[in-house]
Amino acid sequence: VFSIHLIDLYLQHGGNTDVIYNGLLPLNVALEKLCCHNYLVDLTAKDSIFKLITILCLPQMKVPLEATKLLAQHTKKATEELFRYAKDGRPLQMAVLLMVARDIVMAPIYSQDALTLNGIMSLRRCIKEEIAALMQDEVDLAGKSRYSTAVKVFKEKRAGLYSALTLLDVFENAGDAIDAYLQADVIYKLSKDKVAQDVQSILLNAGFHLKKRDTDLAKIEWVAFDVWRLDCVPSSRVFG
Repeated sequence: VFSIHLIDLYLQHGGNTDVIYNGLLPLNVALEKLCCHNYLVDLTAKDSIFKLITILCLPQMKVPLEATKLLAQHTKKATEELFRYAKDGRPLQMAVLLMVARDIVMAPIYSQDALTLNGIMSLRRCIKEEIAALMQDEVDLAGKSRYSTAVKVFKEKRAGLYSALTLLDVFENAGDAIDAYLQADVIYKLSKDKVAQDVQSILLNAGFHLKKRDTDLAKIEWVAFDVWRLDCVPSSRVFG
């Protein structure tokens, strides 16, 4: 379970949040740990981005989100990590970073031709370029012996990339409303059904058309504390 107190103590004593161990930053470790939360670990490409956002707004996600926010605020490469997750087609990690540090990871980016792009535009272009490259890879492998084994990988990554684009649309149009909702103290006292209704209202007001499954949390086992699946091993699946 995340401990905001321990992370804060680590930072107060000069802890380095940019140190890499086994290829991971502390921020990466926090994000992968969050993927193992009982509410998130079983999400698949069949589950919508809207459902992911709804789950992340539940009271039980407040502590891990705040802990991740603390790390993101002190990680110099937080924006680079967001772009890496986007290119890898991993919307769950993207969603968390956009929820906890949108002002940091979506700061304006200055290109080599002196043009200034906002973070959303830059990230959207990055994802579209990755989709185009993926399509080219599929064409290049078509008819070759390796194609059959690569089909599943292509399919999963493509689903992740398109989910990432939808995610950007959500935060571009409803990001401020989601931020305000997460900051409300009353969120600790809300039931999952109330959260689902509130998030649905936010998304509808932002112009999104939802289906029942988009905010259906019927399969979420309601608990009064954080639950982690200890045997979870992070993988390259779409949501995680």
